[in-house]
Amino acid sequence: GCIRCGSLDSESRMDASHFITPVDVPVCSLECAEAFAALSTQEKLYAHHLSRASWAGSQIVLVQTSPESESIFRLFLTLFSRSSVTDLRQAASQQGVSEEEFTWLLQYGAQFFANMGNYLGFGDTKFIPRLSVDKFEAVVRASNNADALSFFGKVREAMYSLSEQEKQLGLPPKGITTYYSPDITEEEIRLVQ
Repeated sequence: GCIRCGSLDSESRMDASHFITPVDVPVCSLECAEAFAALSTQEKLYAHHLSRASWAGSQIVLVQTSPESESIFRLFLTLFSRSSVTDLRQAASQQGVSEEEFTWLLQYGAQFFANMGNYLGFGDTKFIPRLSVDKFEAVVRASNNADALSFFGKVREAMYSLSEQEKQLGLPPKGITTYYSPDITEEEIRLVQ
C-alpha cells in the first residue's frame, strides 16, 4: 500500500497512523529577555557565542539523523524565511489547502525542529506529515519559491516513506543509520570497537 496516495489497506493504515505527526504538538515561546538583561556583558557574549555554536552544530545532527533531514531542514528554512506564516497560509488556501491542513504542516515543522530531524529523539521512530504529499507540495508551490520547490523535490518521497527499514533508526536491515555505511554488520562494528 501507499501512504502518499491513500491506497493503504486497513491494517497498513493502522500501522502508518503510529508514524503520523500528532495534532497536539506543543509549541512554547521562550521568554528570555528579562533573564538575558540580567547577565553581565561577559555572560551575554558567552550566551551569544554558545547559541551561535549550537546553531552551527545543529547541521551535524541533521546529517546524523537521516539522509533526508538536512534537506527537510533547508526546505522549512527556505519556505518560511521568504514568506510570513500568514502570507503563506493565505497563498496556500488559494491553492485548495485547508486551514487544518496548513496547521498540520506547521505541526510537522515544529516536531521536526524539536527533534532536529524526522525521527523522534526519544524512541528513534520516524514521523511523517499528517497532510498529504499533494497538499504539502501545494503549500510549497504557493510560496512561489524555486529553492523551496527544489528542496521539496529532493525529499518528497523519503519524507513520506515508511519502508520497514525506514520506520526506525538502527542497523540495516531493521533500521536506518547514517553513522555507518549502509552495508556494515554488527560483527564489523564489534570488531572495530
